[in-house]
Amino acid sequence: MPHISKTKFEQRGGHGCSDSHYTFSVAFCCGRIGVEDEELHSFYFNQSNLSQKLDLWQDQLACPFCGSPLFDLASLGENETAPLEWAWALV
Repeated sequence: MPHISKTKFEQRGGHGCSDSHYTFSVAFCCGRIGVEDEELHSFYFNQSNLSQKLDLWQDQLACPFCGSPLFDLASLGENETAPLEWAWALV
């Protein structure tokens, strides 16, 4: 699994806390990839504008990519690579 640099991510506008841990996550409904803050349960879906994020504590969220009401996430697999649009965030 590709590793995200906490420093780079927060310098670009990610709003974590001292315990935030960022991972790439895949939307089951459409296969698109974003970044999940596992501590604050936030999902960043726009690599160009990190102010656009979802609060995963909310019920019945629609997918920010395709609009599906069946939105759920899984961590990017061990042998999968990060999408090029998120390359700036890598360690």
